[in-house]
Amino acid sequence: MSNKATPVFILMLMFLITFTTATIQDYPEQSVGEQFTFCQTCYDSTYITLSTIQTPNETLFINENMTSMGSGDFCYNYTATIAGRHDFRGISDGCFNTFATYINVDTPNIIADIVLLLFFSSLILILYSTSSKVNYDKWYNSIKTKYEHKNSPKVILSGLTYQMLKNTFLLYYLLGFPILLLLENIVTSFGMTSIQTIFNSLFGIYTVGLFAVIILFLGRIQEFIMGIVEEAKLSEWGA
Repeated sequence: MSNKATPVFILMLMFLITFTTATIQDYPEQSVGEQFTFCQTCYDSTYITLSTIQTPNETLFINENMTSMGSGDFCYNYTATIAGRHDFRGISDGCFNTFATYINVDTPNIIADIVLLLFFSSLILILYSTSSKVNYDKWYNSIKTKYEHKNSPKVILSGLTYQMLKNTFLLYYLLGFPILLLLENIVTSFGMTSIQTIFNSLFGIYTVGLFAVIILFLGRIQEFIMGIVEEAKLSEWGA
């Protein structure tokens, strides 16, 4: 190759490299469990097929045509279920016929999930400790006195609080919901996707059980109110 042709060849090579890299998008880091749109740009293609996605623990065989967005953009919606590098590979009828690029996926919310999990677990321990130290007989007599003095709003509020602390199963049950959600997020962040089906079943059972727990709790409140009314009547007769 002559010395005159060398600069021309280098310029052509630089142009070719620039054109090649221009067809590959520069993606920011994504998060586990959050859907993002993966796109490739190829102006002379009529289709781009996403062949595979290589995750840190498996290869997903997609083999689907990416959606044409116009102006040479082809996109595919993807939700990562595990942190790490995800390699996207595909083919098309233009732009050098193949592409290979990758996206990094992290778990920015896992620390927050763990903190919240510890918080709700601590609430359960505090609730258990508090409810076990309450003098319920003294509290009950105080509520009965409010009823005898016709202070209905205080009777209702005190009665609800009394029943919630004495029958803590409702509060335990309600605190169980965010704990289950946080546990699901944490195991998903670590790529244990097979456990997700177990959590889905647990949520279904938990939702049905919530109605039973609420009905039981309302029954306890009714018994509590009727008990106060009956005792107040007996006190009036005795007087």
